[in-house]
Amino acid sequence: MGGALKGAYAPPLPGIALPPKMDPTVRTYMATVPKNKRGGDKMLLDLNGNQISITIPYKIRTGDGAVRPTKPGDKFKFEWGNREKVIASTLPTLPGTTVVEAKPMIFANISDAFYSRHMNDQTEQTGMSKKVGNLLQEAQTQLLQQAVEAGCNAVLGIHNNVTIDSSGERGNSKIVIVTMIGTPCVIMRLEDVPVVAQTAEAVLIPDYAR
Repeated sequence: MGGALKGAYAPPLPGIALPPKMDPTVRTYMATVPKNKRGGDKMLLDLNGNQISITIPYKIRTGDGAVRPTKPGDKFKFEWGNREKVIASTLPTLPGTTVVEAKPMIFANISDAFYSRHMNDQTEQTGMSKKVGNLLQEAQTQLLQQAVEAGCNAVLGIHNNVTIDSSGERGNSKIVIVTMIGTPCVIMRLEDVPVVAQTAEAVLIPDYAR
């Protein structure tokens, strides 16, 4: 879940030709897990002549509908698009660049519910930290996709909040909610920003002392 927050925003700088908008289309691809990799690991792929890095899913769904841990040789689907080229940063601006347009703030909400079988189990606690990391990545992906659709190439000033709620007799039922918010912007390198010429008028001041 995500969207844009209502409010005024900064229009493009006058006299600046904005960079072309990126295609927001997201396409689905198929990959095979290498022999030395497992779920959660990163792997490099050659996609249309570009080297990209993707994360192998922890689990896959088999043909009979069952879900099991991912192992070498498994095939899995992943999505890729120009949103991967969008810069994401908690900074309000980036070194060597300038913001030439800013759009209304955008947000993304991701949640997941699960059941903890054993109280104070360190293995399950470690699993929860990985789950939060995955939710943060998913929220950021949604944020970047919204930025592409808004015609932007960066999301700046990103803030996030993670809420964990436990319920049930012993607090074993848990829900994790990740909220991420930022400002979609169009940024340009300083050397690519043209100098905007400004005209000025000189006024003659009479010399009354003479």
